[in-house]
Amino acid sequence: MQPSSFTTAHSQLLQFLSERMGLELIGTRRDAALSAIRSAMAESDVETFDEYYERITSEDIHLDRLIDAVSVGETYFFREPAQFEFLRNHIITGLQDARGYDTPIHCWSAGCASGEEAYSIAILLEDMGVSPSSRVLGTDISKSAIEQARAGLYRAWSLRTADAAFMDRYFSLDGLNYRLCDRIRERAIFERHNLTAPVAPDMVVAESCDVIFLRNVLIYFGRDAATVLIERLVSCLTDGGWLITASCDPPIQGHPTLESISSEGCVFYRHRKSGARTFPTVRSIAIAPECEQRFVSTLPAAVPTVNEVATKPHPFDRDAAEKASRVGDYVEVIRLTADHPDDPTAKAISIRATANLTGSLGAYRECDRSCRDHPFSVELHYLRGLFLFDLGRSSDAADAFRRVVYLDPTLALAHFSLGTILAKSGDISRARRAFQTAHGLCMAMDPDAIIPLTEHEPASRLAAAARSQIDGLAPADDTAIGENP
Repeated sequence: MQPSSFTTAHSQLLQFLSERMGLELIGTRRDAALSAIRSAMAESDVETFDEYYERITSEDIHLDRLIDAVSVGETYFFREPAQFEFLRNHIITGLQDARGYDTPIHCWSAGCASGEEAYSIAILLEDMGVSPSSRVLGTDISKSAIEQARAGLYRAWSLRTADAAFMDRYFSLDGLNYRLCDRIRERAIFERHNLTAPVAPDMVVAESCDVIFLRNVLIYFGRDAATVLIERLVSCLTDGGWLITASCDPPIQGHPTLESISSEGCVFYRHRKSGARTFPTVRSIAIAPECEQRFVSTLPAAVPTVNEVATKPHPFDRDAAEKASRVGDYVEVIRLTADHPDDPTAKAISIRATANLTGSLGAYRECDRSCRDHPFSVELHYLRGLFLFDLGRSSDAADAFRRVVYLDPTLALAHFSLGTILAKSGDISRARRAFQTAHGLCMAMDPDAIIPLTEHEPASRLAAAARSQIDGLAPADDTAIGENP
């Protein structure tokens, strides 16, 4: 392809995306969008930008793939805890005091990605005893994200700040994933919706919203598109309703009916049709230090060269890296681990951060290289198996987990993961033996002991999950106990 035609074609694609999604594609965002376009072109088996433009403007399936590739969907449960504390202590409590505890509350998670934010709101409403007829609407432009949200099935990445009590109350183990309980799923509904569309979602048309979450969206919108979007969302709020943006979003300034309230480094916006400013002074909300978060919008700078730094790298600060990971500051994790490629623990922590920032494909590539550099690292090989499974390469994932079992036969999680893949592939006999091994290893542990390579999974629960898997398998049809799984 000639440079001139390339420039015209890719500019046409970028303009289409900008108009379709409201994105401001400049600088690094433009480069990221081009990378996503190339990835989506490969998935659609298209080689030229001209042909691809024709495809996405005429066939919905190709446009859906492109939107999925461009959409930023990194999220997890109760992200930015200070905002959820404000929602609990001031917004919901204030609505209950004003309207009564039996009055339904309606919330909208706009740009909900795979649903973690919407379900976090639903969990909070249940925890506060808000009317069961309350509803949380989650919308996103990505078709696949909405499908995942409706399924309510999540990887451990989405639950990285959750403790065991939270997991026991709201989730059950389902293979390598965690399934949200039905009572919370019933509180939320999901609808595909483009925030640049002039028509609001059906639920919002029927009932105005008390709270709208618009987090990590405005940072991708141009000024004009953001102004139009804010005006539309404000029109969907009840009088006294709230608009919540992320701490890294640009501030909303100059809107005549929005009152801004600051608390713990966060800004909240209250809609007053009369323009009155009546919200009382907000008391300081105490947030534990481990829940504090730093948010940056760019990747870390390149590691300095020897000429730039005369001293040796500092020793790897594992505690600092793990703390940054727990609060979701993955850029900081990568910075802390960048100088330690020879430390397999540092590489594993870095790769987990990469997975959260860029998804499974990029993390798998880094992990695959690291496994060659550290052939005896159990954690790296286990992560490689997880990424392969997530990418749909079940056979390769099974081989990876067999490698983990070879390296550490006592790792119950590896046996359980291998059993999950074997069961899905129909190898019932070997799956049963893998689950039985996982069950036996867990039963030999203290019931409250945390399973290695998990953050919060007690041995008792993994044992129960393995037992459930064994009971759910078809009856044994052979007695080849001596075969390797």
